Amino acid sequence: MNLKESDVSVFERSCAIFMLLLISENEGLTKKRLTNMGESFNERTKNDRVMELIDAGLVEYRKEGLKYNAGALYLTDEGTEVAKYLKKIRSVLMKAKKNINKDQQEDE
Repeated sequence: MNLKESDVSVFERSCAIFMLLLISENEGLTKKRLTNMGESFNERTKNDRVMELIDAGLVEYRKEGLKYNAGALYLTDEGTEVAKYLKKIRSVLMKAKKNINKDQQEDE
């Protein structure tokens, strides 16, 4: 991976992680449709994070169709690799959460 330190700083904002995972699970969506998905962050914040992910080389915007603004978002090879690790982390956290909930229910 060829990420620079400035590229990695995008992940200091949780919305960037959310958006990268959302793109990985919905490649080919327009930026507009993607920023309308999920309720956790406002549309402008999500759009800003997508632009940062593009600037970091993790996501690319491919112009598609004849309209001047027709295009879709896709992960780059580096973005795919980062998303793979983030999905593993998410899986571990979800398992830990289930175990905590199970332990709390047993204590009641």
